[in-house]
Amino acid sequence: MNSYFASVEQQANPFLRGRPVAICSRISRNACIIACSVEAKKLGIKTGFSLSEAKEVAPSIVALEVDPPKVRNTTKSIFAIFADYTSAIEAYSIDEAFLDLSGHVPDLEAARKLALTIKERIKNEVGDWLRCSIGIAPTRWLAKFAGELQKPDGLTILRIEDLSRVYAGRAVDEAWGIADGWKARLGTLGIETLDQLLKYDPLKLKRRFGISGYLLWADIAGIDLGRAAPDEKQPPKSIGHSYVFHRRTDDPKQISAIMMKLCERVGVRLRKNGLEAKRIGVGWCYEESGTGNNVRCFDPVFESYDIFSAAWRAFCAGWNRRTVTSLAVTALELAPTVAQTSIFSDKTKRQNISAALDAVNGRYGDYTVIRGQMWGTNGYAPDRVGFRQSVEAIRADEKIFTTNENY
Repeated sequence: MNSYFASVEQQANPFLRGRPVAICSRISRNACIIACSVEAKKLGIKTGFSLSEAKEVAPSIVALEVDPPKVRNTTKSIFAIFADYTSAIEAYSIDEAFLDLSGHVPDLEAARKLALTIKERIKNEVGDWLRCSIGIAPTRWLAKFAGELQKPDGLTILRIEDLSRVYAGRAVDEAWGIADGWKARLGTLGIETLDQLLKYDPLKLKRRFGISGYLLWADIAGIDLGRAAPDEKQPPKSIGHSYVFHRRTDDPKQISAIMMKLCERVGVRLRKNGLEAKRIGVGWCYEESGTGNNVRCFDPVFESYDIFSAAWRAFCAGWNRRTVTSLAVTALELAPTVAQTSIFSDKTKRQNISAALDAVNGRYGDYTVIRGQMWGTNGYAPDRVGFRQSVEAIRADEKIFTTNENY
């Protein structure tokens, strides 16, 4: 989807259409822009600008706080359309998906017509202000690369025989997955463009950079290393939430209250997906630097207060009483929850209590029932929607698809 978060807001509010719009996780003078409209991009505003920088470029820019339920609901409607054409759908992020059309279309022309149909259905059934760019190719990597070539509202077909022509003269960091680190490493071999990388001996890349060097070349060359298969995805390696303090603090009561809220959000996601954590990590930042710590749990944890106990222990072991500007809690070493009861705790009872509380909050709204320690944290660590690695599920026409969000 193109300029997705901003386009969703413009779809919901026609008075925003045609105007530069910036989406922030929260509104403040130095808030970071996480998405902006097509109109804002045309003025030179980019993701990562501070709101004050954007207003210098476009004083009339409209700044909005991201609305997670609105975005998720829109994504669910889009995925319902995908489900009419294939069951092999991998949601790479809240605004991107891979559709495996193997066996569903006979040739590239049929795939092109289907892509146009999907575009039209999104406009007619979800929102006429929403635009998407679609790439069609033999592999997931090439399809994503093709989708980036024409924005907004593009449609690109990329064949293996087209690669040398399309890659010619393109810098290596124009490719998905090649950032500054890889660019520098490839530069040591004299590789500066994608066509140079395509022609390079993959065995030499493997000897120089290990298996990751070969995998990088295989993506560029269009070698299929896996299809979109959401049902076969492994459990996430971690689940975490973070929060940047509106008012920086060294008050342990305020820090612990926010930490409890983050732990509750982590716990809900663990329980929702039938997972428990063997290790809990905490990260925090001071004015000029950041640090972190993690602890191993005596028993795997899934209940929010147990997560908090481990997180607070890890935090106190490394905190030097300085002012904290941000806080993050992450559940690590995840595994499916086992039914076996520990001789040291009544695990079944705790599971039942947590399930009951989750059911109440799920029906009547988040934090309908809260721990006393979280009292007064309304407005802190709000719901957020991100881009990668989540285990949330989108249900469309009784089919379940895995989404990938990074909170």
